[in-house]
This record gives sequence, structure tokens and C-alpha cells, in this order.
Amino acid sequence: MDNNIDGKRKTIISNIGNRNKIPEINEDTAKKFAEILLEEKENWDIQRRHEKLKKILTLLAKGVALYLILAAPGSARLFRGFKKNNSEWKEWKFFNEVYLQRSIKRLESQKLVEISNENGKDIVKITQYGLQKVYKYSLINMSIIMPNYWDHKWRLVFYDVNDRRKWIRDRFHHILKNMGFYQLQESVYLHAYPCEKEVDFLRSYFGISAEVRLAIVDTIENDGVFRDFFGV
Repeated sequence: MDNNIDGKRKTIISNIGNRNKIPEINEDTAKKFAEILLEEKENWDIQRRHEKLKKILTLLAKGVALYLILAAPGSARLFRGFKKNNSEWKEWKFFNEVYLQRSIKRLESQKLVEISNENGKDIVKITQYGLQKVYKYSLINMSIIMPNYWDHKWRLVFYDVNDRRKWIRDRFHHILKNMGFYQLQESVYLHAYPCEKEVDFLRSYFGISAEVRLAIVDTIENDGVFRDFFGV
């Protein structure tokens, strides 16, 4: 990868990962983001440890439950396995059970997950710090999936975030650029492919839903340069 581009990515990731500035993440926003990530990461390389851990965290962020078998009565931290008789186990059987158990203990020691009791069941849940960790390493890699054919529609994203929240405006700008949007004007971006889910997540995550608008149009005059940019 070009060193200049790699350096920019690291800078953006560092800015996104500033825990003093990351907003609280509610359940709906977390699930929305996790669904986008899982859709984009269907072909994760299961041989790479960090990708496995990322998928574990992402599944937990999506709300896919992982139930425990307690090793001792009243203990939520000592467990010897996972209950497989629940409807969500099909999401977890992707992992080797020994590896999964070891990984959960590792993630818990890093305070990325916690073990809690809900309705009489002990389950693994992702923490706020765990959600921030997923976002820190994944926001910058969010991309727009190119469909098999172009629907001949343009997506316009325009926003007006005031100077008091300049850091949010700058993050939003950098992420759109990294996702492949074409910058028409200072706060106006263009894309050729469906991006409604991604834009909706970003404005919800940054708390700027009222300041961001998405328009889908059939025609833009003198669109040759845009067609060349997107290869349509």
C-alpha cells in the first residue's frame, strides 16, 4: 500500500478512535453498524486471529447471544462451554469451540466483553469499550458494495454541521472520501451506487441526522466526469 495513503488511514483511525470524543453507542446504532460490517465481511479469512476476534465482537454487537454453561453454581466468570440448544448457535459454530472459549476469556480480560445474567441465563455481551474497538478498526474500512449493474441513479449526500462540532464534520468528511464518494462541493458528495444504509448509520452514529440529507436523482448535467470516476 502507498505509504502516504497508509499514513492518512492511520491518522483517520487514530482520530476516530479518540475515546474522549466517541459518542455513546446505543443498541439500535450498534446493530445497524454490525449488520453492515457482517454483510461486507462475508469472506473474512478465518485463519487470521484478529479477524476472528473482530467477527466475535461484531456478532455480539449485532445482538447474537452466546449462552454459557457454568462451571460452578453462582459463578458468571468460570465457565466450561457454551449452550448449543439455542437458535443462535448456528452463528457461533463457525468457530472451533475451544478457540471460542479461549477467545471469550481473552476478550473479557481486556474488558471488551462481559458476562452477565439476563432472565436467568448467563450470556456474553459486548461492552461499550468493545463497541468502540470494533468501530475504531472498522469505520475506516466501511465501503460501498458495487452491484452487478448500475441503476442509473445518483446519490447525493449534503450536510451542514456547524463549527462547534468541527471534529464530527471532519470525521464524516474523511470517511465519505475513504468510502469512494466524489466530492462535488465542500459539503456535497456523490456516489453512483446504493449507500443509504451506510449514510444512515454514519449520521446516526455521529448524532447529525438532522444536518445530513441524502437525495437520489436520475440526472446530473455534464455527468461524464462522474461516470468516468465510478466507471459507469
